[in-house]
Amino acid sequence: MSYRAGTTVTLTTAPLGVSGLVGTITAALVVQSTGATVIAPTTVGIVESPAASTVYAWTILLPADIATGDYGIRWVAGANDAAETIHVLGASAPLAYATAEDLQAHDLAGLINSLALGPVQVDALLARAERDIDRVLGPLPARDDTGLKLSPADDLTVHERAALARAVATQALHRIQALGEGTGVTPEQPRKSVKGPDFAVEYAIDDAAGATATQPLAPGVARELAPLKHLRPLGARART
Repeated sequence: MSYRAGTTVTLTTAPLGVSGLVGTITAALVVQSTGATVIAPTTVGIVESPAASTVYAWTILLPADIATGDYGIRWVAGANDAAETIHVLGASAPLAYATAEDLQAHDLAGLINSLALGPVQVDALLARAERDIDRVLGPLPARDDTGLKLSPADDLTVHERAALARAVATQALHRIQALGEGTGVTPEQPRKSVKGPDFAVEYAIDDAAGATATQPLAPGVARELAPLKHLRPLGARART
């Protein structure tokens, strides 16, 4: 996930399997390529969230002068060590549409925790959902820096940024429920049979086109995107 320099962020672990580590588990921020310390190991700002979930969250202020690049988060708690990677953008660089925290806040059923999706899986899920949303944001060119169509901080109001984040979170959860992403189960594709006098062939409908069909948007995405209607998001593929 990408974060902007100079902003307060909350970074979370995958479930560690042990509750009650607050006060002993430490977190540190290091340069991914060199291991150089940016924020020394500390217990400050770390909570178990939700309580008894064995998921730990660290809230920190990223230095305003931190260089753009990849950074590692090192969690140390004896046998329960963990690590993750984040990407830090410059103070003026555009952010992604939704963060892992946005997804967790929208996940009322607790799908992310129940599937024990790690940070890398969550980031990939959000990236796919962002591309789904981009397809209905109108004829806007992709940005060179992120590959997305919008820079929420530069292009949208606070209300619009929140709406965009909710839409992406809704679509990400739909990808889990409709496509089985992260569950290890792939829903069966619709199939078609073709029969002749001396043959019978059955194939998945998507196979006939030679490519996977675009997954429909989640119910509710169009409603969440309503504040961005000036970007023409409610096209034929957003009738939900």
